[in-house]
Amino acid sequence: NRMNTAAGVVGIIQPSGRAFGDLPMATLATERLLQLAGGIGTEQRDLGVLEFHNGNFKEALAHLEAFQQWTDAGHAGSAPQLVGDGGDPGVGVGSTMVTAALQAREDLALSKLLLLLRKRSLEESLDQK
Repeated sequence: NRMNTAAGVVGIIQPSGRAFGDLPMATLATERLLQLAGGIGTEQRDLGVLEFHNGNFKEALAHLEAFQQWTDAGHAGSAPQLVGDGGDPGVGVGSTMVTAALQAREDLALSKLLLLLRKRSLEESLDQK
């Protein structure tokens, strides 16, 4: 599973223990990765999700919208494809079909999160008036 893979490589996200691992450390590491990437890329998405879990909704929305603009500009094709790298076109783990299904689920989850954050932002702006 992806969490065990990330824990083995990065050592930040863990499949057991606290629900989301060490959020402050994961946030700091992702902020640094974003800086190293020049402030663009998939790290924007990752940082946006971490900020959401930390309860920083405005920051989460800003990062996720920046990621969406980056993907809409056609740059997402340059992102690493870790799930499907080296996989065969068959049906097993790492296959093109599994990778496409995971990507569709990730895209749907991102759309739902953006909708939730935009709704929250709109409600907050209406409450201030």
